[in-house]
Amino acid sequence: MNSLNSDYKLYLKLLRPWQWAKNTLIIIPIVLSNSFGLDKFLDSVGIFFLFSFYVSGNYILNDLNDIDLDRNHPEKKYRPIASGKVSEKVAKRIAYFLLISSLLITFINYEVEIVYLYLIYLFIAMVYTKSLKFVNFIDSIAISTLFLIRLTIGGIVVNLDITIFLYIFTFFISMFIVYLKKNSILHKKLLDDNLFHKKLIDQNSKLNFKYILIMLGIATNLSLILWSMNLTKDFSNYKWIALIAYNVIFAYIIYRLINNSKKAELEDFVFGLFKDKVLIGLLVAILILFVYFYF
Repeated sequence: MNSLNSDYKLYLKLLRPWQWAKNTLIIIPIVLSNSFGLDKFLDSVGIFFLFSFYVSGNYILNDLNDIDLDRNHPEKKYRPIASGKVSEKVAKRIAYFLLISSLLITFINYEVEIVYLYLIYLFIAMVYTKSLKFVNFIDSIAISTLFLIRLTIGGIVVNLDITIFLYIFTFFISMFIVYLKKNSILHKKLLDDNLFHKKLIDQNSKLNFKYILIMLGIATNLSLILWSMNLTKDFSNYKWIALIAYNVIFAYIIYRLINNSKKAELEDFVFGLFKDKVLIGLLVAILILFVYFYF
């Protein structure tokens, strides 16, 4: 029984389901849609899980590619593939099964445009893993594009045109998250022969990550304001208060995240975010204010 429980946790760790939080972007369009219906909601939830399993397949391929880098990392060396607990052969089979089965089920049940976006996502993700992750700015643009693909998939499912303002906000906050991760890795104590860490040190020496994060933080907050202003034409006094309040809180969240990255706490953004209880409370607060402002 203990062995079965151990295997369950091992393969769950291989899939990284906590990273599925990033795929909630797929749900955003149905939330913002004026024609909310049970069928569309179920379609959004269905594509959320299908895409999440698809992305998990990509995570496994990424772990296979980065196996040497992970073995020279104080925490990633314990990952199922890097530690040798899951063989490379088995990992490849699981990855291919997840990718192919998710793609086929999506093709059968959803618009073909979504399948094209799946394939574009995988192509960009593979190119990023092979080479783009070592190229400053291009790496963050590639990752941000993957987030935009998630948002676009959600829009297609519910037949909603995504506004340029939401795309801009998503792009900047995605780039911001990438640099939070890079800044965390930069401040982490790693083995001297960790290639990725060396690349980040070189990038930071040419243009300090702190200044990039500040610029991206400002751009993210400004784009949030623009998106918010575009959401409604009803600007009562209370709506103005809600708008100002959640943007001020969001600005503090940006500040706190930058500080957390200096403490090397955001290499895994999802884990790092949920470890900070203050941040979680602030995110709940701006969500409540945003819902009031929008609805």
